[in-house]
This record gives sequence, C-alpha cells and structure tokens, in this order.
Amino acid sequence: MSKAARNTVLWTLLVTVVLFVFSLFGRRIHVDEAVLAEPTYWLATNGFLRSEGLRGWQLAEEHFFFTHKLYLYAGSLFVKLFGWGVYSIKATSLFYFMSLLVAWKFVFKRLQAPAELFLVFGLLLLTNAHIYELAFVYRPEIAVALFATVTYLFLNEFLKQGRGIFIALAGMTAALAIGHHLNGVVVPGAACVLLLFRRKFVPMLAFGCIAALGFLFHLLEVKNMADITMMVNQFKNMQDIGTGHFSFWHYPLNILNEQQRFLHSPKEIAFSLFSFTVIYFGRKQIWAKYKDLAVYAIAGSLWLALIAHGKDTKYLTLFLPFIVFLTTVSLPAAFTAHRKVVAVLAVLFLVGQWQSNLDFTFNKESRPQRYSELVADLPEGSHLLGPVYFVFDAVPKYRYQTFISYQFQASHKHFEMTAEGLNAALDQHDINAVIFDKEFGERFQVNENSFPKFSLVKHIQGSDPLWYFVRK
Repeated sequence: MSKAARNTVLWTLLVTVVLFVFSLFGRRIHVDEAVLAEPTYWLATNGFLRSEGLRGWQLAEEHFFFTHKLYLYAGSLFVKLFGWGVYSIKATSLFYFMSLLVAWKFVFKRLQAPAELFLVFGLLLLTNAHIYELAFVYRPEIAVALFATVTYLFLNEFLKQGRGIFIALAGMTAALAIGHHLNGVVVPGAACVLLLFRRKFVPMLAFGCIAALGFLFHLLEVKNMADITMMVNQFKNMQDIGTGHFSFWHYPLNILNEQQRFLHSPKEIAFSLFSFTVIYFGRKQIWAKYKDLAVYAIAGSLWLALIAHGKDTKYLTLFLPFIVFLTTVSLPAAFTAHRKVVAVLAVLFLVGQWQSNLDFTFNKESRPQRYSELVADLPEGSHLLGPVYFVFDAVPKYRYQTFISYQFQASHKHFEMTAEGLNAALDQHDINAVIFDKEFGERFQVNENSFPKFSLVKHIQGSDPLWYFVRK
C-alpha cells in the first residue's frame, strides 16, 4: 500500500470512528433491546429472569426463559457495574465489538495477512451499516461473531500444531456462541465442516461433543419439569417463531431464499456487490492463502441460511467479519487489475452504508422524555401500559407492561388486536394508565371514547401523536 493510500485510509477511518463515537450519545432505542433489557434488570436485581413487560404472555412475569441466555447474563453484569440505564445496557455490545476487533488483529497475525491491511479491514467493518448499528444495540449478534472468530483462531492453531488443547478450546468458545444465542449453532456447524474438509474426523467428534454442551446454558434457572414446559412453550410462542420451523420443506426453501438476506435493501445490495465482486477477483489468492477461513465462512453462511428464521438482515453480522476479511485481502490485487469496477462499487458501498449510518448518528432519541412528561403525575407503583421504548425510564418506578406482550400473543392467534380485546386485557392486568404511541394508537384505532373506564388526559397531535389515558 502506498503512503498516500495509507494516509487516505487512516484519515477516513479516523472520521468514521469520530462519527461512530458521536452516534453513541442519544442513540435511538432499538425495539429488541428494550424487550431484552427489562428481564436483564430483574436478573441483576432478583437473580433470575422475568419480564413484567411481557406480562400475560406465557407466564413471562413469573419466569422468562429466552434464547439469548448468556448474553442477558453478561448484560446483567453491566447493570450491576454501571447501574440501570440505556447506556449501560448498550455498552454490553460495545464491549463485544471492541473484543471482536482485538480478535481480528490476532487473525491477521496468525494468518500472516499484511498488517497494514488491518486498517482497511477496520474501516470496512465499522462502515458496514449492520456493524455500525449493532455495535451499540443490546442484541447478541456481535457477541456470536466474536465467538465465531475466536473459535476459528483455535481451529487454525489446531490445524497447524495438531494439539488437542486447541480443539477443546474451540469447542468451549463454540459452546459460548450457542449459549449467547441459539443461532450460535452455526459456529460449531461451520467448524465441523472445516474439520471434515481437512479430514480430521476424530477431532471433529471431540469438538462437537464439547460444543454441544453450550445447549446446557439454556437450562440455567430450570429447576423442574414445570420450568422445562414453560421454557418450551415460551420458545414455541415467540413472535418470530412460526410453524414453518416444524415442517420439512422449511429448511431447503430457507437455503434457496438466502439471497433475500444479502439483497434486502440498498445497504445490503451495495455491500454484497462490492464484497463478492472483489472476492471473486481475488479468489485464486484466497484459495492459495486463506482456504480454511474461506471454507469456514462459506459453511457458516450456509448453516445460517438453513436454520435461521426468516431473512432478517441483522444475522448477516454473524459471519460478516469473515466476508470483510476476504474482501480486504483481495482488495489490492482487485483494485490493480480492475480499478474502475472496484472504485465504482466502493463508492456505491459507502453511499449505501452511510445512508443508514448518518441516520443513526444524527437522529437522536427523544421519545422517553416525551413519555416522562406525560406521566409526570402518575404515582410510583402504578400499573402502566405503554410503548417498549419507555422501559428504561419506567422500570422500576412502575409495574410496566408493554404492547409487545399483546403483539407476541397476536402472532400466534392468542389475542386480537382490537379495542375490545385490549379493554378486557386492561381489566385483567389491573392497568391504571396507558400511553399509546403512533404505531399502537393506529393499530387499536384510538379515540377519546375507545376505553370507557379510562379518561383521556392528554392527546399530543402531529406526525408522532401520543394518547395518555388514566383509569377513572
């Protein structure tokens, strides 16, 4: 890399890091992290997972068994260390992201990839819209990507040295991937394919046995058969789990439709065009120098295509660093041989990512403050129903239930999203006050007379209307 190119990369990376750091302050609350944060609070406070937010859904208010078990335990440590709040919760993923960068520094060293390209790798990784977002969102995808990376590092050492300790360590980190998210099974799946590819049959069996212990993490807090029944029912009735998971055709069709994940929107299309074109140009170099990593990445992506529900693009993150690495090491040769093509695709990549990144950087969160102003006179301990984004300010001041509990029930036909159904639920759960945001106000077609046992205290109109009802 020339001095001019190195300086360009360095300054661009510096600007990207500054914008990323600025984006952390007032970063919008993601709906999923608000759902996950509230049971994390109870874990840190009471020692076990439960969810008032999901009250009425599969006894979650008594005990909440979830597929992100170890990640919520890690989050509870951050709550204990830094207190309950949106920043301490979000910082959990930031910690995993910083660890991910350190792990990839080791990958560059162990694979003897050009050290100067690590800056390019860091720039491409942080610029990717999914990494830019999820590095500060309380979800476990970044954590699983970290364990996928560390597992590969240990496998690489085993394949070089033949020492069994590295197979054991790889199995342990793969087990941690499963413990952080059930989708983490793609990590041992990828590892087994790599070991099969290298004809390491006995080590593969040993690795698989150790990695399978990761499922035991999901039995934490399970004490009897009633807990097992509750855990299974909660898993089967998750909003994003459908009956298709239990049919044979779901899985082959899942692979055939995987292009939907890579071509979902302009940011995925721009990433896919740039990365896979550059990788194609560098395929011979990749196969000569980084064959094992390529096999591991391809196998992991195929496992993800097979088992993941839907085509949610956030799951690209699990093996995205591997794709970025292969892109990075292919970039110098690809740019030399196909300068104009690579330059055009690089510009499209940057434009596609920053359309999203700038939104996360400058569109700051304001909803919780508006909700706090609405309920300023509501007594502590009141039973409040409202938008999930208020959870960080509402808990533990109120017994706070969110509309997500009804959304979960409605996804499996256990609740009808009607004013009549909600009126009955408000009585059932002894709700004292309700805040409707635009989404659920429109879903329930709210007006002043929708809830006869409640008085409309305030209706803030505009592009993002709010309704605030209090029981008479």
